[in-house]
Amino acid sequence: RLLAIPFLFSPQLWYVFSYCNSDAFALFITFCISWQVALPRSMFNQWLRGEDRNHPIVKIVIFATGCAMLFLLKKNYYFFIVFLAGYFVLQSIVLRREIVLKSFYRRFALVIVVGLCLAGGRVGVSHYVNDFDRDTVLAEQQEERATPLYKPSTPLEEKHPFLYRRARGQSLEDFVSSDRWFAKSFRSSFGVYGYFTISASTFYYTAVRWVSITFLLYGTFFVLIRGGSAGNVLLAYWLCCSAALIGASLYHSWTADFQAQGRYLFPVIPMLGIVMYHIRSCLPSPGFRLLTLSMFMLSVYSFIFVALLHISKLSNVLN
Repeated sequence: RLLAIPFLFSPQLWYVFSYCNSDAFALFITFCISWQVALPRSMFNQWLRGEDRNHPIVKIVIFATGCAMLFLLKKNYYFFIVFLAGYFVLQSIVLRREIVLKSFYRRFALVIVVGLCLAGGRVGVSHYVNDFDRDTVLAEQQEERATPLYKPSTPLEEKHPFLYRRARGQSLEDFVSSDRWFAKSFRSSFGVYGYFTISASTFYYTAVRWVSITFLLYGTFFVLIRGGSAGNVLLAYWLCCSAALIGASLYHSWTADFQAQGRYLFPVIPMLGIVMYHIRSCLPSPGFRLLTLSMFMLSVYSFIFVALLHISKLSNVLN
């Protein structure tokens, strides 16, 4: 349940499950993997530590399939993979007196190798179908089917204004300030619906911002004084991975396609679930429950009284 708490924080997370979308699939996969990775008594962790020796081949196939799915998700979820790699290193250091590290690493490496083989097979089939020149095929299809605003052959100054801002001469500072990338990304992380046509009031986003900042400062304070070295390192590592993901999203919007969409930042959610599971004993229960309830009630308000109330009206207008 602690791993799932971050999914209560934003109605945008619920919204992506309302239509067929690879982001919803990625959230489901990363949550399942977080559950197996974080909980000490999970099937995966018991197998890694050598405590469960039943049906090893079946377990390797299951774990490797989950690993392969990770490598086949959208590129923004690669930051979740990086976080997991660092997390396993930290876990092996913390558990070095309780487990046989050689066996632990050997089993872990086996899962990674088999998973990469499965993922590589999927990618290889894709390239085989496209005569091992998939990028060229994609470019040809884009040239043939895209509107002039998006064709590769269209001169830069005639392309869609959201494309290639840096190549057009816009500085990053101007991009952030004039196009309000951070503000738009924040809003679309906590409830913007209907193709960005339905938003809540400014008061809602202000309330979410201050409650989330309070939650972050509250957790950071108690982890610093109660979490020990392992808790502090894990929290700092999550902050670094989250900052790197935000930076990558910002860079992509500036250099390629301006899409200030909060769903691109959703890999921080399963990462945060792992962190919250490990720092659970550091956080005083009353404050933790109050802040969690506050975030959840704000999300419920946005989902019911903004999304559900107005999406049907928008659909009627479009029809």
